[in-house]
Amino acid sequence: MPDLSRIIQTVLVEIISEKIIERLSVMKRKALVLLDMSDAGIGDAVQELNKLYRDSWSLDVAATREVFEAIPSTFPSQTLAIPRTAWTVLDAASPMTGMSSLLDDKTMLIVPNMSMALAAKVAHGIGDDAPSRLMSTALETGKVVVAAKDACCPACRDRDDRPFVANDAYRAMMIANLEALDHYGVRLCRAPQLSKVVAGAVTPFASGPRAFIPEQKAELVTPPAPALITADSKRVFGWRDAKLASGSTVNIAEGVVVTPLAIEELRARNICVVRH
Repeated sequence: MPDLSRIIQTVLVEIISEKIIERLSVMKRKALVLLDMSDAGIGDAVQELNKLYRDSWSLDVAATREVFEAIPSTFPSQTLAIPRTAWTVLDAASPMTGMSSLLDDKTMLIVPNMSMALAAKVAHGIGDDAPSRLMSTALETGKVVVAAKDACCPACRDRDDRPFVANDAYRAMMIANLEALDHYGVRLCRAPQLSKVVAGAVTPFASGPRAFIPEQKAELVTPPAPALITADSKRVFGWRDAKLASGSTVNIAEGVVVTPLAIEELRARNICVVRH
């Protein structure tokens, strides 16, 4: 005769385990959406946010009063499905404790239309307005941050249907800001990929701030292709190296970290990366 108490205990453990897993799944699908002033890619961003909302994501929205007032004229043909009861107006004088409370029960901050101003401020540690303080607070408290770079990346701006003829120095500034955010752990993407990146950024039982590893300040010189780029301690092949690359192939040794912006630059110039 089976031990009845052991059977009951096993069943209870299974039920409790299922409830815990269900609860964790719900918790990790809660995010705060920070609407910024940029209208670049906003139509795609709204569609992607609505896709997440329909996929049972719990989304709250935060924005300044100026942004809320500009929303109807910014995308009149697009409507966010997120109920207005979940929208919060950010006060310019909001304290850091108020920012933290908005993020307390969230695993993620989503910035679907990050402006150049917001990217520059956070990249340089400036928190002189509510959006920059909120994004900085998310990074400082270990939240996952996903941001659409459509307004901040020269490669994105070149592909848009609006004039963009900035010189190399201006483009380098934009890239430097994005590289800094990338090093801070921000997941950068284009607006049409927002829901996919958000879903992929959630990990089970995830967890706390990621360690920041300072980039080595050694001179990075890209030898002419097809020479092999060898690995030094914590060697990074970044966007500036990609700009200097020539030929059709860049050979990268094991241990060299290639940044996403470097990959994008090489891809735009049809240069193939070969790992050794």
